[in-house]
Amino acid sequence: MPRGRGDAQETALAGLERGSDAPDARAALEAGRMSPELASPEPELLAQLREENPEALLANGFEAAFVGICRRFGQPPLALYDRRKCLAILMADGTSEDDAEEYFEFNTIGAWMGENTPCFADLDGEKKGDSGDAETR
Repeated sequence: MPRGRGDAQETALAGLERGSDAPDARAALEAGRMSPELASPEPELLAQLREENPEALLANGFEAAFVGICRRFGQPPLALYDRRKCLAILMADGTSEDDAEEYFEFNTIGAWMGENTPCFADLDGEKKGDSGDAETR
C-alpha cells in the first residue's frame, strides 16, 4: 500500500540508493518465494553502468529486475528495470497484483531523486490497463 505523502521522501531515499546491493530478491529466492529467472541480474551491465555513471541510482530490492542501461542525449546513463519483473518481485511475498501495482506506482515510479533516477520500461509489449484484447482495424 502507498504511504502517506509525508513518508514519500523517506520511501524514495530507502528505495533508491547509489550502488545498493540489497538482499531482498536473494532472500525471496532462497525462501522459495521467487523463481530463479527473476533472481538473475546482469552483473556485466551493472558494472558498466557503475563505470559510466557512478552517481546512477539503483532501485533497492529490484536487483533481479535490472535489465540494462538507458541512454538519452545529453544525459548520464541510467539503470533500466523491467516493470513486470519489479511487480513480480513485489508479489513474491503474497502481495496482490493490485496492491503491488499501487505500491510500485507511488513509491518507486513516483520517487523522483534527480537526473540519476532509474528508468522502468514495459518490455513485454503490455501497456498499463491493456487487457491484451486490442481491436484490429
